[in-house]
Amino acid sequence: MEPAAISTDDDEDAKEAKMAEKKANRLLLDPKYRSVFDADATLLKVLTDDPLYFVDDYVDAQDASDQVKDMLDERLAGLKPAEGDGGDDAKPPAVDAGAPNPSSTTPKKDEKTVVNPLNEDKVTSSILAKLQKGRRTPGGA
Repeated sequence: MEPAAISTDDDEDAKEAKMAEKKANRLLLDPKYRSVFDADATLLKVLTDDPLYFVDDYVDAQDASDQVKDMLDERLAGLKPAEGDGGDDAKPPAVDAGAPNPSSTTPKKDEKTVVNPLNEDKVTSSILAKLQKGRRTPGGA
């Protein structure tokens, strides 16, 4: 029978480092930090390749994850606008879509608008005058 393998400090350090990398990698998926990675694609690449790149000495996996999280929180705070700039709650500026129609000139829904550029009385009288002019009286010259 072979003796059970005794874990050495190197094995434990390797396991701890692997666990720290997994925890730091989970932060990359956090939607809270999406704007940080959108603003700096190089940061995302570095953390994807080596999640512990920005970590100094760490005690355990949680400590390493906390250091990465603190670094990302600092970057996130640097991206947010100052209070005077409006922040996330500010409404976007209104878009001018042209001149508004004055309410006094817009027709009501129940009114029918009739566009009649010619005066009917003048047209009617003109037609009648031409008909009468063209009509000849019997006995007249």
